[in-house]
Amino acid sequence: MRRIVSDGPVIRSLVSAEPGWRVFYRGEYEEDTESARVVAWAVVGDEDGGSAVVELVVAEGSPTEIVLAPEGASATAPDFDRYGFKPVCGGRVKSTVQQLQPTSGRPW
Repeated sequence: MRRIVSDGPVIRSLVSAEPGWRVFYRGEYEEDTESARVVAWAVVGDEDGGSAVVELVVAEGSPTEIVLAPEGASATAPDFDRYGFKPVCGGRVKSTVQQLQPTSGRPW
């Protein structure tokens, strides 16, 4: 087994996200809004013993790479805006959208 050493956060727990979850990023202008598909939720820890729930998203421009949501933002839309959910039903996305706002501060 190959061991990967990282200076970044340590994933303590991981669960896949239900299809349909997205994270939205905003830029300077409203038309700069971008989104990324959430593939999993993770509890990550830091060196100080703290932890937080973060989302893992498909990296912009690299559909085979999964990154923490803050790293999924682009230069055009660098700021976290909200979460969104569009239920997937029979391979088709329903038209209903549920938007969630973080309860306090940045979610990561």
